[in-house]
Amino acid sequence: MYFIGVDLAWSYNTKEGSGIAIIKGDSEKATLYNKSTVFSNGDVLEFINNNVHEDNALIAIDIPLVVPNEEGMRNAEKELNSTFWKYDANARPASITNILNMYGSVRGNDLSKCLENHNFKHDFCIQHYEDTRKFFEVYPHPATVVLFNLDKILDYKKRERERRIEGFKKYKKHLQMLSKAKPALDLPVDLLSVDVEKLTKSKLKQYEDILDAVFCAYVAYLLLGTPREV
Repeated sequence: MYFIGVDLAWSYNTKEGSGIAIIKGDSEKATLYNKSTVFSNGDVLEFINNNVHEDNALIAIDIPLVVPNEEGMRNAEKELNSTFWKYDANARPASITNILNMYGSVRGNDLSKCLENHNFKHDFCIQHYEDTRKFFEVYPHPATVVLFNLDKILDYKKRERERRIEGFKKYKKHLQMLSKAKPALDLPVDLLSVDVEKLTKSKLKQYEDILDAVFCAYVAYLLLGTPREV
């Protein structure tokens, strides 16, 4: 079965695009199947269709997919923040007014409609190893805190380059250790051996989005096998 992670940019106009990754595996181990940097929602769908076709897949997307509130934040964000604030893993507040003012459209909602038109169902209720085509929203920071047993989130998104580079090194190390996890994710050497110190700011952002997409895909993989624990 395929497990897809999408680290979707909130804006359609970002020059770095968005990261998307597909892993494929059984109940014990998964491997990276494909990855890419994409720009439009059409690119996302094309990448999925070209790789998955009509097969079953779970898609984990890091962006607000349903935003019912005009102001403030969503209830899910309030609940998440009450637990994960001490790890610096607070969710970014999402409201219709805020998103429209900053980005002009609620991109996650747009992508949801596109996926539903391609026979995917928006549903985070996953049955144990069910054969299905579903997508759902994820927030990677709290997931890294839990899965990597962190006291604080990793600093690979910080603006200060030195701290960001150190955060990337830790992030890559944790991703590499997933090869020994249950279930395991075996990632190729060339993905994790990238010398982040040599990347430009733009290329570093693209690399970040790819790694986050891979991690989102792993969360989808975990959800299928251990739905009550994730």
